[in-house]
Amino acid sequence: MIDEYNDSFDYIHSLKEGLKILENVKFESEALKEYEDKGIRTIEPLPSEIIRRKNKEIENIKNKINQNFEIFKNMDIKVSGVSHDNDDGSSRQEIIKRSKVGDELEFIHSPVKQDENAVKIIKKNGEQLGWVSKYLSTDLSQWIQSGKLIEGYIKEILEPDFYSGNNYYGCRIIIAVYNRPHYTNNQNKDIPNVINIFRKNNLGKSTKKLVDNYYWLLNKIEESKKNKNFSKMLEFCQASLSLIEPLIIEIKNMYGSFDIKSIPAIEIGCNFWAILGQKGQLMNIKEVIDFYPELEPWKETIEYSFKKQKLAAKIYKYVRANEGVKQKDLKNLMKFNDGNLIGNVCYYMDLLGKLRRIKLGNSYILSVL
Repeated sequence: MIDEYNDSFDYIHSLKEGLKILENVKFESEALKEYEDKGIRTIEPLPSEIIRRKNKEIENIKNKINQNFEIFKNMDIKVSGVSHDNDDGSSRQEIIKRSKVGDELEFIHSPVKQDENAVKIIKKNGEQLGWVSKYLSTDLSQWIQSGKLIEGYIKEILEPDFYSGNNYYGCRIIIAVYNRPHYTNNQNKDIPNVINIFRKNNLGKSTKKLVDNYYWLLNKIEESKKNKNFSKMLEFCQASLSLIEPLIIEIKNMYGSFDIKSIPAIEIGCNFWAILGQKGQLMNIKEVIDFYPELEPWKETIEYSFKKQKLAAKIYKYVRANEGVKQKDLKNLMKFNDGNLIGNVCYYMDLLGKLRRIKLGNSYILSVL
């Protein structure tokens, strides 16, 4: 029903407009005030509760303004599926009966056979009230997946109306949809090309969503490394590099400084790209590190990676010309003083299939695959 999707309730264009609407709300409910004074319970929220809730909503919007959120949509809808029980056997009717006006809600995209866009309506304690109506679920599920902030609360508890044939409790709820602060850096000809490419890919997307993707990629990097799926690991490292700028922005906004101690895309990626001889990729990372002052601690990492890349190329060339050479002899034969670095590079070349190492006594016999 169209009245359930009440766009006349929208604060739409800006939070400040929404705030103005709320701050000018008039409470003219003398009848309800009289009930309240007499201590009579009513199904409608009493004036003091309405005022409390509106004050809370005003404060919430002020906080969103301070955080650069922008209101996108505000809807007044009726919860669907209230007559059914939940999967855990709990009664939605009982849950609604003991719910209160103002209870905060969450919205979870939960596909079912009948509707791949289905969205559950959940109270903060995890109890499910019902579902968002199907006509709205497509939009809401897309907003959830795009990273918009979705908030809600119970506006009204609806009692059964036996005269009209409605035998069930129900409830109306308010859903507020916010655009999160977005990543808005534009391309610039004076900025390194790799940075412009990253910015073009990230433009217009939610900064928080980008940072969430960054942390998801961290898990995928570690998982792929553990499973020795190094090609996939480096794909995840590459994707993660493009999210370093949003990460810097988000961390500094939250904590005032960029106090991250480890960036696996740089540390792990540089090590493997160096062994694979991908100098161009190392140059891209160097441009990223040089561009952001916050990445100063990783300058040593990239310089060391260039050293490893050159050494790996020399080792490969030497072993190819001298099959069966011992690893421990490379230091003198190649006139390279750092034996530990030679050992480290040979280990990773073996791991990545660039060399074959066969253990012999206290050293390894080297050959090219």
